[in-house]
Amino acid sequence: MRFESNKPFAKRSLVFSESAIRDEFGNDVMMDWEHPMMKRHAELVCHAGDDVLEVGFGMGISASYIQALKPRMHVIVECHPQVLPRLRAWAKDKANVHVVEGGWYERRADLGTYDGIFYDTYADEYAPEFFATFEDYLKPGGRMSFYNLLPAAENEFGLTCEYHEVAVRPDANDYHEAPKYFAPVCRKPAP
Repeated sequence: MRFESNKPFAKRSLVFSESAIRDEFGNDVMMDWEHPMMKRHAELVCHAGDDVLEVGFGMGISASYIQALKPRMHVIVECHPQVLPRLRAWAKDKANVHVVEGGWYERRADLGTYDGIFYDTYADEYAPEFFATFEDYLKPGGRMSFYNLLPAAENEFGLTCEYHEVAVRPDANDYHEAPKYFAPVCRKPAP
């Protein structure tokens, strides 16, 4: 990975292709081979009629899978100025989608609570705070899933999760090479 930590993600230029998003330093941000992973994440956090929060839009892969599951409300938080026009165009004909512009941390007071959350950001400096407080954004019995950086049934945040194995065929990239991906889901206890 060629990650440059001195420049916040939202200030980096992005390069879009049919199959990927890369930043100005050549880092892979998202790629279309992730479809099986994103579909599983959507299934873990959304059931018909749910209120769902998605943090990070990227290529809109997970958002499309969430929409196919017919949530009542789908709130998408996106911080990158080059991704926002793509998100707005995607959401234009979807009455249940609400776009929140900016980072989740700066907009956290506006977020509310949800039945399901999918968190998939790139280089979010506030990720530790999100994982420490995600239950604040979940209704009792709610579910949260996130992009798992580890190639095993574990996570870097020490959260207690269930893991769902997903077979993948990654193209060459700088973040996931294994033929298996472990999609986590954490649950907020019901009263």
